Amino acid sequence: MAILTGVFGGCRSSATGDAGITDAALPGTDGMSSDPGTMPSGDVVSPTPDDGVRSDDGLSWVHDAASTRDDAASVDDVAATADGLAATVEDAAPAADTPALVDVEASDDGGCSGRFLPIAGALLSLQEAQSERPTATLLSGGKVLVTGGKTWASAGLYDPSAGTFEPTGSLQQGRYDPTATLLPTAMVLILGGGMNSEGVMLSGSAEVYDPSVGEFARTGNPLEGREGHTATVLQDGKVLVVGGSILSNTTTAELYDPVTGLFTATGKTSEARSDHTATLLADGRVLIAGGARFVNVTVEGGAAVQSVWVYPLAAELYDPATGQFTSTGSLGAGRRFHTATLLLNGQVLIVGGRSPEQHDPSLEAELYDPSLGEFKPAGAPSTSRSDHTATLLNNGKVLIVGGRDVGDSSANLQLATAELYDPSTEEFVLTGSLSTPRATHTATLLENGQVLIMGGTTALAELYCY
Repeated sequence: MAILTGVFGGCRSSATGDAGITDAALPGTDGMSSDPGTMPSGDVVSPTPDDGVRSDDGLSWVHDAASTRDDAASVDDVAATADGLAATVEDAAPAADTPALVDVEASDDGGCSGRFLPIAGALLSLQEAQSERPTATLLSGGKVLVTGGKTWASAGLYDPSAGTFEPTGSLQQGRYDPTATLLPTAMVLILGGGMNSEGVMLSGSAEVYDPSVGEFARTGNPLEGREGHTATVLQDGKVLVVGGSILSNTTTAELYDPVTGLFTATGKTSEARSDHTATLLADGRVLIAGGARFVNVTVEGGAAVQSVWVYPLAAELYDPATGQFTSTGSLGAGRRFHTATLLLNGQVLIVGGRSPEQHDPSLEAELYDPSLGEFKPAGAPSTSRSDHTATLLNNGKVLIVGGRDVGDSSANLQLATAELYDPSTEEFVLTGSLSTPRATHTATLLENGQVLIMGGTTALAELYCY
């Protein structure tokens, strides 16, 4: 049967950009960065077109769907290339107004080691599963909460024991690129996001999902609206929210207290950043790495204004004991839309991402050692990718799945490949391939050790087992 798929637009990420440059100072910025007019030494900047049209006052966005990296008509069929690395789309057709349901049929496999298998009998709404950047959160009872991504308010639950999806309560409002964080109370904090379904930028808001009643409810408002931020549960149960942007970049951070339902300010980062990673270390500190921020720079004698992405190389550590951020080692290369995974040995594996040299296929992985406060090279994955997932498996290896081929000139070629990183050998090896290419998806380690892959740009859900 035909598998319906489609590509939806985002509001931040650009598809193209000129080669990046290293610069200690850029003149004529418009205050969009934390240090207007000055780029900290070692930062990398990259010109990039807006993902829409900025208004004359520079403070708001007018979303131009035709200009984003991912906008395209939905399609009826997906044909994989012979090597299984990418997909081409055929028979484009206008997207339907009514969400379709896709019947995912499992193949008769006989074995599952190192393979991806479609989930038998699962029914996924395109609004829930085919939108960009959905969220998937493993609940304390073993089910997975799925929220719509893009701007949909719908939500669902995946039940591993039955292998099926079922609807649950709806979000108070649709959100693009929010965070979903499991709290010690067993509830899930849904925070931030960009535009709603009407294309209006969201003000700061948050809500919590209660699995016991299957409903979402408002909680306290964050101090700032955010998209491209991180939300990390600390050892004391509070949630650290860092960075992101809506109308401007921010260096602010805040703490959410699940007991009171309130947000309070905490220390600021040294540099504004979005699309970074935040990793809870074994000692309770949080590693903030990568990301980027945009600034407007006047060029050619003041005759033109050009938007550039600034990629901080310096990483930071948040210490809950002091509520402050301090500098730690620097990345070997600037990157955003990467992954950061805490290994069983306490180190952090940094993989992929989009670099200032937008289509650089040579971006290597890196390892952060908290005992030294330094990054070191960790070898090269088989494919340089962004918008992928990286999941720590029960055997200590890291499963890296899908994403976009950074070496592709359009930055929009999606991958079906997957690979495993083995910390004992510090090597990447290929494993089974996805049933369909995907990017901006989710990967959730289930209680049975399998990994649920869903969302991105396909309605097909699948399981990885090993």
